[in-house]
Amino acid sequence: MSDQIIPIRATVVTGADGRVANGFQEITAEETAAAREYLGALSVVPKQLSKNLAGGAIITLTADEALNDILIFTGALTANAVITVPANAKGWTVLNSTTGAFSLTVKTPAGSGVTVAQGKTRTVFCDGAVVRQDSSDLSDAPTTASVKGLASNVKIDCLGINNYNCVVTADEVVLKNGDNLYVTVRAVNKTVNANGAVGAPLSIMAARAANTWLYRWLWYNVVIGLTATLDASNTAPTPPTGYSASDYNALLPGASRTDASAGTYLMQTATRGRRSTWRVLSGSNVAASRQMASGNFTGVTAVALGAFIPLAVATRWYGELGNQTPLADIGVAPNNSFSLRSGSAPPPVWQSGGSSDFVHESFSMEVEGANCYIYGNGGTFLNCSGWEE
Repeated sequence: MSDQIIPIRATVVTGADGRVANGFQEITAEETAAAREYLGALSVVPKQLSKNLAGGAIITLTADEALNDILIFTGALTANAVITVPANAKGWTVLNSTTGAFSLTVKTPAGSGVTVAQGKTRTVFCDGAVVRQDSSDLSDAPTTASVKGLASNVKIDCLGINNYNCVVTADEVVLKNGDNLYVTVRAVNKTVNANGAVGAPLSIMAARAANTWLYRWLWYNVVIGLTATLDASNTAPTPPTGYSASDYNALLPGASRTDASAGTYLMQTATRGRRSTWRVLSGSNVAASRQMASGNFTGVTAVALGAFIPLAVATRWYGELGNQTPLADIGVAPNNSFSLRSGSAPPPVWQSGGSSDFVHESFSMEVEGANCYIYGNGGTFLNCSGWEE
């Protein structure tokens, strides 16, 4: 209805007879209904704010602007847009009508905020500290499934020739933040320097040590954007400078290992999807097959896996087993409950024997503990070629 003024004439009643003491006429029932309709309309019509963010912007709403109930954002973005609202208890309906392949995030000065996809409307609220997703808003709710780290076409290379670089590329990777919200980053291409400033983005998160596994992490927040790190932890990573533990992050496949040299360089590996391999290259720190054991093993012998695969994440490993003496028996198993000789129970996982030729075979095996077990009486050797997660 159009704006209008409804005169409400006060009536003061005194005495038992209910006479009008001030001479004003009592308002009619029709006038009372009209007043109620008008005041009711004022209370339910939401106020809205529209802003053009052409070019991409990091803007801060004023206290008055933040009093609006509906926030509409338009314009062609050329960079990620960040809308900072006051840290006061308030809710909004946010409509992202922008164009361009960039994100729009609503946040307070603290916290990672809530990202609203283009063409979508999302209900958000500030709890007095950070902006959160309204749990009742299912129109554009992010998935609650455990998909953190889901990735497409991941390729990670450590060059291994007196080199500290770990090159990370992927078509897409899903990251999760401390509020259990998810974001997908695309066209990932980051180079992490293990010899960079400790704690910085695109660097290592603690002082580098020899013979150490380092795990690859992606981090994202709306202020700095996407970065990558190397961290000794695969479960509780240290956030790089400018990021917090509650920001979006994801553990990538594989792991990098430092060598035993004075320079503690990254050893030469290649990760493709969930599988990682030792890349043998003359002149690198993986100049030959990574030999785990060699010699004559007349009894079942434990061989430690930890220097060859990252036990914290590997579920299966790939190896080569061979001998240097014809007619020799050789075998390998994931635990010492297996029989390593044919004709015994339980049968061996992999076994060869009695051949007049030298044996050199490739195999894959489940990771069941910190060791595998071999036997061989003819110059046996065991190599590791890689692992899978």
